Amino acid sequence: MNKPNLPKCLLGLFFYVYLFYPATAQNHKIKNGSVTDTMTVLKILAIAKQDTVIRVIFLASERIYKLPVKAKPVYLKRLKWSLDKHIPVPVQRAREQSDVILSVGKTKRK
Repeated sequence: MNKPNLPKCLLGLFFYVYLFYPATAQNHKIKNGSVTDTMTVLKILAIAKQDTVIRVIFLASERIYKLPVKAKPVYLKRLKWSLDKHIPVPVQRAREQSDVILSVGKTKRK
């Protein structure tokens, strides 16, 4: 009977973690207590005239995030760019539980 040895088990574990680790979401805490996640936009939901927020769904999350309509227009432009190009953008929120987007940063182009 062949028993797997420790290096093979560890190699299998690392391979498993590598495959199923969500590569599109990175979480960074900033000094002022806010949280920045790097996420790819899955869908931007249509808004009505009376809405005060634009609802955004990201690939790495099952939550609906809200971008205030009065936010800088460049934030919505960056989110639409992420949707079109399937490239993650940094999204800043007040804290981990918050669903309100404070800002959308520029992506680092290589």
